[in-house]
Amino acid sequence: MPFLASHVQSQARLGLLGERLMAVVCQGPRGRVYLSPTAEHESAKPLSLDPSAPDYDLPKNPRWVSPPSFGLTRLQQLFTPRQLTALTTFRDLIARCRTEVRRDAEQAGLAADGVRLNDGGSGAAAYADAVATYMALAVDKLADYGSATCSWHSGRETTRNTFARQALPMVWDYAEANPFSDSTGNWAGAVDWIVKAVAAAPTAGLGKVAQADATVGGPDRGLVVSTDPPYYDNIGYADLADYFYVWLRRSLRDVYPDLFGTLLTPKAPELVATPYRFAGGRAEAKTHFEGGLHQAFVRLRAESDPAYPLTVYYAFKQADSEEDGESGGDGGNGTASTGWETMLALGRGPPCPVPARYRP
Repeated sequence: MPFLASHVQSQARLGLLGERLMAVVCQGPRGRVYLSPTAEHESAKPLSLDPSAPDYDLPKNPRWVSPPSFGLTRLQQLFTPRQLTALTTFRDLIARCRTEVRRDAEQAGLAADGVRLNDGGSGAAAYADAVATYMALAVDKLADYGSATCSWHSGRETTRNTFARQALPMVWDYAEANPFSDSTGNWAGAVDWIVKAVAAAPTAGLGKVAQADATVGGPDRGLVVSTDPPYYDNIGYADLADYFYVWLRRSLRDVYPDLFGTLLTPKAPELVATPYRFAGGRAEAKTHFEGGLHQAFVRLRAESDPAYPLTVYYAFKQADSEEDGESGGDGGNGTASTGWETMLALGRGPPCPVPARYRP
């Protein structure tokens, strides 16, 4: 088996990886109908690639991203030309949608003050920015269900999304959803997800979301801190986030210029122990992660309100392995459940002062 896998990968990297239409799934009167492709289906002329579609080099980390091992080294190679055309078309329509929503909002009586949402506006321009944001999220949802790494869920007879788990896998039998159908992976369904979330959101008071570096801190004090921190190299957050970030950036770059000022998500400050970012050095990756996380706890402790506990949600369950470079242990052989011990050690510091009202 190792030889077979190596052989397939080497042949794929030579450009010998192809695809073949195996079936067409239709909706019949009593459920799904599976049809053999006709000569017309197989000879259908593929669309040309949209030059405006986002693209970038996929990270060379097979732990989270498998396609580069098989010669699929760029984002556009994870989509069919038809999928890219659909995604870029929906994305481009967001700007037109925003213009029409702003015009309708002004006609409905919202202030035509031109103040954008990112600048604290609440008039027609800000309202249009909010709607454009929701539409951009729907495009991202469509991208999750509209790639050539979406497999077919035989039990539910639907398309499984790209990120069925926290990785970007290589998929050999993929299903291409019709975005204009009423099946899984359609555009109306993506919008409906957003509508349900907005309808369930609380409306009392104003909320504020900000992007910040926990290791640096800010001017705020008296914060109530609740965090779910990363653990070593279990999940490649930034590498995986790029898949969605590039679509959002094309749609919302002028709405949130600070958030989308970089071509891809920032990688250097990310607190994950990823050896491939340190030329394969596991010790360096471990030092980067543990040092940064300790600094984050120092800052959070200094800025949190002493009247409330600083809560840490840590759901790492499996044993850590020294050989895999995931352990925060003491260098022993085999495995050791050192997750909580390491997390507590990183956050350890002088005793917190007890507020007067809680003293005996």
